[in-house]
Amino acid sequence: KLPQILITIQLPNEYIDMLSNKSDIVYHHNKSELIERELLLKLIDENHVNAVIYRWRYDHIDVKECQKRHIPIGYAPNVPTNSIADLTVALLLTTSRRLIEDIDIVKQENWNWNITFLCGKSLESSTVGIVGLGRIGR
Repeated sequence: KLPQILITIQLPNEYIDMLSNKSDIVYHHNKSELIERELLLKLIDENHVNAVIYRWRYDHIDVKECQKRHIPIGYAPNVPTNSIADLTVALLLTTSRRLIEDIDIVKQENWNWNITFLCGKSLESSTVGIVGLGRIGR
């Protein structure tokens, strides 16, 4: 018998295809990212689910309850590290070059030119550092 996996969030089709070859999938789509404890336990009990939880953090999971039910917890701490660093640089560029403001001007066709029109701050000759002792700051 294949293990059953409870999926409570929307996953890309390629992930579903990969999982469906090795397990029976039970869907419970929830608009909220978090599902109430009682409902989750009911779904697990009703479907005899062997759930695997895949996240980059697990502080929202009742680890003792999972251990009691022999539910493995998949923990992937480095998954978001590069993405967060990339997004930090993207936000730095977006704010320094005033891109959101510029996009609004273009969308509204508000071409009131002046000497600083569509100008942001250049990062040339700037010193940029990432402060932190965690995975991203290293």
